[in-house]
Amino acid sequence: MRLRETQKIMSALRFLNQGAAESGKRIDEWADEYVNECILNGRPVEILLQWCSGLGLAKRMEQQGGRFIPLAAETDLIRKQIPRVVRIFAEQGVAVSWIVTFNRSYIERRRLPDAPYLAYIAMVKELARGIEEVERNVLFLDWDEVANCIRPDEEILTGFDRFVSERALAYEVRTFLQMLEQYPDALASEAEVRREAEKRIAFESEEARFLAGPASPFRDGRFLLIPLERPERYVFFNLRVPGFTKRIVSVVGLYPWRVEG
Repeated sequence: MRLRETQKIMSALRFLNQGAAESGKRIDEWADEYVNECILNGRPVEILLQWCSGLGLAKRMEQQGGRFIPLAAETDLIRKQIPRVVRIFAEQGVAVSWIVTFNRSYIERRRLPDAPYLAYIAMVKELARGIEEVERNVLFLDWDEVANCIRPDEEILTGFDRFVSERALAYEVRTFLQMLEQYPDALASEAEVRREAEKRIAFESEEARFLAGPASPFRDGRFLLIPLERPERYVFFNLRVPGFTKRIVSVVGLYPWRVEG
């Protein structure tokens, strides 16, 4: 039987999830069980939010005069949406331990250079300054410092067809090619994008195993995953950790770094 606190927390999160229409994924019962277990054992609920730091940020920094000017969506996420989620737990006397990681591409030629990467992290941290719920409960980390040991899953890389269907891979390639149209200098052939997609999926599989395994920064490798991208971005995490996507709790706006127009 679930505690009253669990029921109130999950009801509030599901209300937010209804507003996250773009996510298209309902909150799984796994999240209820995890939150209930944390409360019963007097432990904080652990949360992971991964912040994509793609090549588009270098272009944006240039367009903004060599520095980052926060977008409305970024400001809203840090100053309103994250504090709102923290308060949902706090109102029931439940603590949260929230990690935000800034993630660059595993593919070297798609990797955001250090200068814009560090400048972007500094901008986000500045947005959090003075926001009590964020300063007390959220830790901002460079993903490379958390998991620099990750290497692509060799079994998936060498026997890719046994793990991922041609249809699924074709969708990944098509989506990525469409995204690259924004950056003509980053265009590549379909064959090259296919190879990159295979390598990225092999990396993501190992990333999931790391997050859910004994070396995880989270207790017992268990946590809630609040995504900033559409949930299908995590579908390949299920390859080595079945049910990984049950952790997903879509309750904030997606792609806050995107410049409209």
